[in-house]
Amino acid sequence: MAKFGLLGKKLSHSISPLIHDIIFDITGFCGTYELYEMGEVTNIYEIFNDLDLLGLNVTIPYKENVKVQLKNLTKEAIYIGAVNTILKKEAELIGSNTDYYGFKEMLQVEEIDISGKRVAILGTGGAAKTVEFYAKKHNAADIFYISRTPDKTKQEFSYEDLKNMRYEILVNTTPVGMYPNILESPVDIEVIKNADVLIDLIYNPHETKFLKLGREHGKICCNGLYMLIAQAIKAQEIWQNLSFDEEIIKEIHTRVKHSLKIEKI
Repeated sequence: MAKFGLLGKKLSHSISPLIHDIIFDITGFCGTYELYEMGEVTNIYEIFNDLDLLGLNVTIPYKENVKVQLKNLTKEAIYIGAVNTILKKEAELIGSNTDYYGFKEMLQVEEIDISGKRVAILGTGGAAKTVEFYAKKHNAADIFYISRTPDKTKQEFSYEDLKNMRYEILVNTTPVGMYPNILESPVDIEVIKNADVLIDLIYNPHETKFLKLGREHGKICCNGLYMLIAQAIKAQEIWQNLSFDEEIIKEIHTRVKHSLKIEKI
């Protein structure tokens, strides 16, 4: 039986095992997916050997740490500067970033076209770089980061600056509004009113306060659950060297929503 897992800290609330178990059930693949909480990651090769893994997902705070340990990286992992999926192929490890594919699938299924649009990204971490990578590849008119400590040399602006800027698409890549702090929003209603589309990479609650305010003012709104599932499917494609039909993502999305206890505001 093939062994896979998720490496990180504070993983007790992760729904990745649920997602991958549903993938195994649908595809009939004989595999297990476990959570591996570790205080530090100094040698990713030793971890693979000790746990006898075929593949591994990596989450905060080890995505950048693991990247610098790997010799083989995909172009997405190199550009984004982080690895979230590792494949063991013979004696070598190959690092990928499937968050990009998850974000792409999410926007496609929601029919959100980023081409020619001005995109404001809340946050400057790895998830923000994933959004930037996608936006650049899909011809966004302009892309800028919003940060509480902006670096003006890196196309970063403050939340105060945002109030006077033009943008059509607003993407939250910060944890603000995530369970259990579900009454928080990264920006106020005046900022939300200026956007046409709101995208929140948070999936719990299903509708964050950020998205709730947007919906109440007639905005197109999208949360991060489909992205999470689509990136998991991409990881399994890498590990199993297969290609899954898009309908599988939709079926898993439906089953996860039915299985998951989603908090409500």
